Amino acid sequence: DISMKDVSEARVAVECQIVRIAAQKATPEDIAGCKALLEEIDRSATPQEAVTEKAKFHLYLAQMTKNNLLVAMFSVLYDILHGFRAPEDSSMEEQRNTNVSHAEILACIERGDADEAERIMRRHLMQVEQQYRFS
Repeated sequence: DISMKDVSEARVAVECQIVRIAAQKATPEDIAGCKALLEEIDRSATPQEAVTEKAKFHLYLAQMTKNNLLVAMFSVLYDILHGFRAPEDSSMEEQRNTNVSHAEILACIERGDADEAERIMRRHLMQVEQQYRFS
């Protein structure tokens, strides 16, 4: 009995906190690994591949917190999310556009700017919500 709006609200609550903590705890190795995932998204040939790589990126952000409970919470959210939408629901251009936000978020984390990382994550999640008309 979970709605897509429930998932969207939970994502904002959890993922905004994730990027704040990641900005405090990320190592140079974490940043390099995350940058590699962004490159994989850019190389995706289909929306399905891009969605898979984007999920890995978001999971990697959670792992950068070094908090296993946040990783588990994120994993549950994404399992539920992928039950609601299919990768075919978006174009490759839309998939690539979301990668711009991902790169901005990662740049904030790399600088240790938790406030800006949260602001951009919040904006990103609102754009995704509008794109898929979750509200």
